[in-house]
Amino acid sequence: MSDIEIPRQEREDTMKRTKVAAALIALSTCFGCAAEIDDEVIVDTDEEIVGTATQELEWLKGSWRPHYVIWNQYTSKCIDVPGGQWAPPANQYSCHQGGYQQFVKASAEAGTYGSYTVLYHPYHDKCLTALDQAGKYEVRAYSCDDAEDQHFKIRRRGRRGYQIESRAFPGKCLDVPGGWSANSLALQLYDCHGGANQRWNFTYIGMKKI
Repeated sequence: MSDIEIPRQEREDTMKRTKVAAALIALSTCFGCAAEIDDEVIVDTDEEIVGTATQELEWLKGSWRPHYVIWNQYTSKCIDVPGGQWAPPANQYSCHQGGYQQFVKASAEAGTYGSYTVLYHPYHDKCLTALDQAGKYEVRAYSCDDAEDQHFKIRRRGRRGYQIESRAFPGKCLDVPGGWSANSLALQLYDCHGGANQRWNFTYIGMKKI
């Protein structure tokens, strides 16, 4: 027996949520090629939404929630949010599942084009945020405010991972610039094209308190 027993309802929630993480291994090695489009959108639908994503996160703090690492199909590197900055960038880095690479999904309010997801970073207590910096679209971690720049549509790309599209900048997707594999490379938002450098996989790494 573990010293910590997770409540029954939360165990059931975990079983439901792990279905989202199942079958996330993609096989393509083709950079820039178009993938078969499947319009399934991934959001947390197995629990009652208690208001805005910010309210939901506040309500969930102190509880056990599923944590994920998010890795790129082409580079096999994980989204990594380093320390030492007030609004740190979302980089890619070799996957190690440490605090810089762990995310929790929260449901954002539905919009004209369906439901959206907020990607919460527990280590920094911030949310991934899309920014337009003079025509260069960046992704950084800012204080969670449930604005549209923190909403993302997570869309299945056939059997080849998921596309993460910004609500604030429709048609712009989370992208590894040039498909480069360097560690600490800052991610960007770029025109959605379905290539492997825009396909992401969510790997469940366990239940943790937030």
